[in-house]
Amino acid sequence: MKNLALTTLLVLIISSSCNQESPLELQNDFSQEIDHLKSMNSTGLNLAVLHLGENISHLGQSEISFNQRQFVLDIVKGLRGQYFEAEESAVKEFSNHYGEVRLPGQLPGSRTTGEVKLSDYQLLTDGQLLLAQPLVDKILRTDDVFAIKEDAIDYLQGVTASTLPEDDKLQLIAIGASILAFCDFIENGGIEEIRTILAKELEYSGAANGRVMGCEVSTRSVLAGGVTGFFGGLAWGCYSGAIAGTVVFPLVGTVAGCVNAGMVSAAGGFITGVTYSIASELLTTCFRNSGNTNE
Repeated sequence: MKNLALTTLLVLIISSSCNQESPLELQNDFSQEIDHLKSMNSTGLNLAVLHLGENISHLGQSEISFNQRQFVLDIVKGLRGQYFEAEESAVKEFSNHYGEVRLPGQLPGSRTTGEVKLSDYQLLTDGQLLLAQPLVDKILRTDDVFAIKEDAIDYLQGVTASTLPEDDKLQLIAIGASILAFCDFIENGGIEEIRTILAKELEYSGAANGRVMGCEVSTRSVLAGGVTGFFGGLAWGCYSGAIAGTVVFPLVGTVAGCVNAGMVSAAGGFITGVTYSIASELLTTCFRNSGNTNE
């Protein structure tokens, strides 16, 4: 009887111990980080619409000069404080690798081929590439925004469930959150807002009062521009000695400063790439050879 009682007591102690420790074993589902980064990109895209008109000027023949440096600076300044903390000097550094370009510009190779090889950026580990490259391949094969959103959600679930280190997960979460924000932007009329801004700059009264016949924007091409901008910004922000370690996110502040700065610069690159691509395609399909813009 003593042995039976002792055995029963040990089972109860072990069972109680396991039950007490189980909550500590729950993994972070990164839902807060996803929401935070998605909101940051959504706000950034709205800021892009707000500041686009201030940073473009009509050159004639349906061409526009686009001051990307000031455009990025306006966006990042608008995001600072609400989404991350950084010194004024660091905020200015985010825009320093941008310049002034003409629209519509020459399409990057990734947009014409429909491919973006993430390994070319030499930023991601093999484990990260196994998750991120299939997502990029999928979203660049379709113009269906609903399908793109579903792919991004599935991808984020895979990232959070993976065994990757936290810093690596956050970099991958950042691109997934950017894509979700982009989908919302498109569904909420973002392309039409940019078209209206361009029409006003070109003094195209017919376009300002309604849709122009023949306007086309390829979602996959725009996303290719956004993804290219994202990883270009990630590389610059992460490896720039001037800003690495100077950026703090309230929800992800425990990771390396390089990751924090990289995610801000990547968001700026994604938003700029998306805006540039939308504007280029609209200028080509809506306003090119449109004749008298004041008709």
